[in-house]
Amino acid sequence: MMYRGWFWVVLAVAGGAQAADDAQQRAAIAAFCPAAGTVVVSTTGDVRAYLGPATNDPELCRQTLNDRPIDLLFNLEQPMSPDAQRVILRRLFPLQAGRKTTGDVPMPGMGNRLAVQDVMEVLREEQITVPAGTFDTWAIQYSPSIRNGERIRRTVRLLWFDKATGVAVRAQTSVNDGYGDLPPDWEAARITRP
Repeated sequence: MMYRGWFWVVLAVAGGAQAADDAQQRAAIAAFCPAAGTVVVSTTGDVRAYLGPATNDPELCRQTLNDRPIDLLFNLEQPMSPDAQRVILRRLFPLQAGRKTTGDVPMPGMGNRLAVQDVMEVLREEQITVPAGTFDTWAIQYSPSIRNGERIRRTVRLLWFDKATGVAVRAQTSVNDGYGDLPPDWEAARITRP
């Protein structure tokens, strides 16, 4: 009988620790979506306006890019297969250097013809200077691979996010192996906050 009592105490403590970890993860994800009203003008002239998290889905960061609405899971990736992507992206939070996550993302309606593997890694904490100022950032590498039959296309995109606000302040593509047209490299030229 004593054994069972200790077992439940250990189980309760472990469950409490998991709940605390989950709460910490949710808070880290919520903090990574910039405040509504934050506007970033890039060196390419693009204007990104953050609208805050979606009311019915706090993991979805609402924003516009040149007045076109876009929603990004965790302020990182457009949802193609949201359930699979959520599992992959949640593993990054809370952010810390060296944390890496990999997973397959099914493409709805594509059957086995198209396969996507997402790889994301928090490379480092880094202080960078861009035209909008100097920021303490998380440098995150996003490298999806797309297999279409026998052909594999891969890219490596580096993104720097302000640690204090979650605002993307720089983006660079370092590898583009048959991936098609990608957005140009850019830096934040001006940031306004609410």
